[in-house]
Amino acid sequence: MFGTRWLLPVLVAAPLVVVSGCEGGGEGEGEGEGEGEGEVTADEFRDGVVAYRQECQLDRLARLEPTVVAELGAQLRASLEESFEAAANNPALTFDGAAAAECLALLDCDVSFSEFATSVCATVFAGTRAEGEGCAASNECVRGLVCDSDGASCGVCVTAPGEGDACDSQQCGAPLNCVFTDDGSETGVCTPELTEGEACATSNNSCAPGLTCGASGNCEPEANTIGAACTNDCGGFFNTGLSCIDGTCALTPVAQLGDACDLNRRNSQHWCIDTSSVNICAGTLDDGEGVCQPRPDEGEACPDNICLGDLACDRSGGAGVCVTLPTENEACVNFSCADGLLCNDAEVCVAAPVAGEACIDFDCADGFACNDDNGDVCVALPGEGEACVSFDCAEGLFCNGDNVCVSEDPVVCAK
Repeated sequence: MFGTRWLLPVLVAAPLVVVSGCEGGGEGEGEGEGEGEGEVTADEFRDGVVAYRQECQLDRLARLEPTVVAELGAQLRASLEESFEAAANNPALTFDGAAAAECLALLDCDVSFSEFATSVCATVFAGTRAEGEGCAASNECVRGLVCDSDGASCGVCVTAPGEGDACDSQQCGAPLNCVFTDDGSETGVCTPELTEGEACATSNNSCAPGLTCGASGNCEPEANTIGAACTNDCGGFFNTGLSCIDGTCALTPVAQLGDACDLNRRNSQHWCIDTSSVNICAGTLDDGEGVCQPRPDEGEACPDNICLGDLACDRSGGAGVCVTLPTENEACVNFSCADGLLCNDAEVCVAAPVAGEACIDFDCADGFACNDDNGDVCVALPGEGEACVSFDCAEGLFCNGDNVCVSEDPVVCAK
């Protein structure tokens, strides 16, 4: 069900202390000297935030998924460190060592993630670009301005739209949201964030920081710390490692091998340890409860359609059995094949198509993309400055808002 690679993007995308805020006006150079009393350097700030994420997220998830966290934890830390380095070396940002020290003092696993985004933490890296100057993102503009890029890599800093003003690619001034109507309009209206008690289930607007759209359909205080009252989940299971148990957020109980476990993995009361890699909570959805057990190996039955590693559950003979992925010219197993092969319309594993060959189910070999504008034929992934193909680009590039392949390296826009 789960591969071992799914967790890293979840962790990186999870809420964390703001690396480069939209507001604030700190002093100092990008790398930060931290010479004043009560100040820290940018390196010290980075190390503090990484340690916070380790304690409040990775360590909690390691209780549940030790195998995956051991594999991906170093990658997460590297990703966080890279984001700090980019901010510290960005000439459009300035580092405030005093604000950083205040922010580090706030870091606590029992404080809501969103509280950091609206605290002094949002002012640690402050924008310096004035109105009319170039920018890659709104956090590079001084307070009260946003970056108007219209999908391009670089834009210019402009006055942030106020309440009631039209908005599209521009962000509204804090604390407003750009709310779009249901009629498909490409232009929205800057609208105040919803406050506690306001209806959110039928609104395109979002609740203010510290609030979430609760099961009642109204904005209510977030529940993502241990001991917080909850009605549904606790800030996203893979963000916090918490579950809502009897109306209170608590560390998710871990089911060891042989223990009863919950099939409801979204808000588990008893999480089968290492479910995402080597184990499985096996049972029937009708009961909602299973038993934590090892994933079946080659030749073993797979009643839940899940096998260990890269094995596939073959049901061609009725009852499922775990088998190795088929090689070239062999029949597909659950439409799956060994690496480098694809399952064609005849359900036979064949070499993935390359340039000039017809796509197979809109897929091609590594390094190629399916050009659906040209008869579904595989083409080489486009290089820097070339038009994207199916929103894809060559390695090290990404497809920007103008459908052009650009470098993944941080963009530094001229003033």
